[in-house]
Amino acid sequence: KELPNGGRYDHTHAHWMAQVPSELEDDDVVFFLNDDPSPAEFASRSFVDMLDITAQNGFACQYIKPDDLSAYHETAALYKTAITIPTYPTTKKKDFLSSYDNLYSWLQKMGGCLPSPVTPVCYGGKFATTVSRIRAHPAALWSNIESSLSRGNDISESHFAERSFAGLLSNPLSRSRLHAIIQNSNVKIKKDDVNVRGVLTRDRKRSYFHELDPLWRGDTTGGDPNSFGRIFMAVSHCHNDLGWIEPFAHGFNVS
Repeated sequence: KELPNGGRYDHTHAHWMAQVPSELEDDDVVFFLNDDPSPAEFASRSFVDMLDITAQNGFACQYIKPDDLSAYHETAALYKTAITIPTYPTTKKKDFLSSYDNLYSWLQKMGGCLPSPVTPVCYGGKFATTVSRIRAHPAALWSNIESSLSRGNDISESHFAERSFAGLLSNPLSRSRLHAIIQNSNVKIKKDDVNVRGVLTRDRKRSYFHELDPLWRGDTTGGDPNSFGRIFMAVSHCHNDLGWIEPFAHGFNVS
């Protein structure tokens, strides 16, 4: 299904989730992708790795943050995110700014909330999740997000949505895993950097982090990818080449 250009990839993702086909089963997996080039500062996970992580977490982000940044953010700090106007040549101040003071006020209006005291965040708009995790929320939530993102192509609401999808779609953390993440984030949280406000950080020199890396970085595996049903892709495509998708999903039957 093709949609007219509008709202960028976050809008496309929300539209798909708001109208998830009834014939899809809860154990089906959906990869939400876009044609934006991968940012140079982030490494990328493979298709297989994303399936493995989704089998455990219910969600997997394609991009990997630098070693000293966790996949998790302090929810209270993240909620205070108020997106400043980017310096992109195409950004129009009057169109970018919204009536919402911060991420919290926007998400509350949408009808959603993030896990607390920490929540995962996926930057870049490329992730995988299960149909069951999408259906764990009322369809009205996704419809509200879709409607909000239809206001324009370069708007602050898109940044709020980008920072919300992982928390809304991931499986809840167990108490022991939550404790481990918090206890082993030993560097001051970056509350003043609007781009990663609230991200949990650490001292790279602490050797005992090695065993905690998968959990801290959002890489936890242990589920069974063979338990999944079908695999689907929802791709937001504007003008960039999509030739990378075929080798990315090589060997898998994807709809």
